Amino acid sequence: MAKGSARRRFTLDLSRSDPDSVMPGGFHDGQPHYDRPPYVVSLGVGGAVLIYDSLGNQIEDTTWGWTDDANPNVYTEVAAPTELWVEPVAAGSGDLELTLSYSTVNECEGWAPDTGGPNTNIATDYVKITVVEVNLSATDLYGQVAPEHKVNPGAFVHYNVDNDNNGDNALGAPKHPGGDYLKTGPVAGENNLKLLTMSLSPALQQGLVVLARSNGNARVWKSATKGQGNEILVGDSTKTWDLSNAQQRDDFNAVKNSLYVEGYGGGTCMLGLFYKLATGETVATDYVYYTFIAADCGDQPRTEAVPTWRWNYTVGQWEAYDPPGRYQRAEILTQMPALVGCEWSVTAQLTYHDDHYEALKDYNCMAWSVDQTNHRYTEAEILTKYGSIDNFYWEEKRWTPIGGNISEDQKAAQAEAIYYSGFHAARRKAGCPCGAGKWIMFESKVGAWERIEHRWDQVMGGWYNRPVTFYK
Repeated sequence: MAKGSARRRFTLDLSRSDPDSVMPGGFHDGQPHYDRPPYVVSLGVGGAVLIYDSLGNQIEDTTWGWTDDANPNVYTEVAAPTELWVEPVAAGSGDLELTLSYSTVNECEGWAPDTGGPNTNIATDYVKITVVEVNLSATDLYGQVAPEHKVNPGAFVHYNVDNDNNGDNALGAPKHPGGDYLKTGPVAGENNLKLLTMSLSPALQQGLVVLARSNGNARVWKSATKGQGNEILVGDSTKTWDLSNAQQRDDFNAVKNSLYVEGYGGGTCMLGLFYKLATGETVATDYVYYTFIAADCGDQPRTEAVPTWRWNYTVGQWEAYDPPGRYQRAEILTQMPALVGCEWSVTAQLTYHDDHYEALKDYNCMAWSVDQTNHRYTEAEILTKYGSIDNFYWEEKRWTPIGGNISEDQKAAQAEAIYYSGFHAARRKAGCPCGAGKWIMFESKVGAWERIEHRWDQVMGGWYNRPVTFYK
């Protein structure tokens, strides 16, 4: 039976153990004679289950038969029920034991049945009940997933689109150059797989443990950096351990506390853990629902250098980067070191001309924050023309600062634009599904370079600092 599953019905049949049939002659001569010999029916119940009657009332006293507890020296006979309902409440294994016995009670002291002395058991029956519990314990981007949240909302893990080991950018290009999800590994520096553990209670040496996935969006490995030979759910969608096989039982125990889930596709996937009888009947189940998220409106940044020209605004001409060229991801992280892999992407690439890339020199972040792509605002120009940053947003978009005693997260959720110290601004990424509701996404022009989508709180540090004002 599975812990927490529905109650099951058991019947009690005492017809073959009727004391009158066992001792038709009744008591020995000289002893008080009662209609029925004294007997006790007792039910031994392990701590793994609770017992109920047919009306749903819990039965705590599981002893029936002759008793004088209510009125000393006066017998009353409490008949045993003909059916019981058993509810599994804790993992464990034990016997549900039904025993019919003669019992020495005050009124019959000195009497002994022909079959032996007082308290002699004359009939027993057993049902071995094993209450099984399987459990999946998941860690995601936000820590340990609470048991009550494993299916709704579930676990949130990166769709593994970044390039942690600076691998070949041709793999997965142009959308996911060097995407880690495309690599068998091991992947040096891999940090996007999240721990999953399995448990089975009690420890059993029979039956089957099965781990399964609902689709290919999830992969499960034995190592956080992947690697050939560490596959659990990669090519196959189910993994089965036969606990009656000592080697497979050892294999299960060796991996149950160190599985790692990878987002192989953007979307969702259900992982299920099952305990089954050898016949294939499912006894116990547990599930974790995964959502795999990444900033995927644009392209992942390249990690290899490419020939690039930048615009020298002072002299008004193009200048080439020294060979081998510009490292896109490294350059952007220099300006915005708080960006997290898989949580930002390039939404506007540099322009390609002949054999090199050229900067997007015609507009900057301030212009983009008010939906302009044909002007480069300087701080001095804004202060001269508009008088203040607040006036700039009012004149250009009729936006005003968001006030009130609310958190920055709450302000960001409402904002159309954010102004950061260090003269930087970001525009809300309208209609962006990235993060599946967990992230508040904005879009920034990185100086004269690319435009990127990012979480609102990840452009701080480097060239920029804290948000100053949220506008709507």
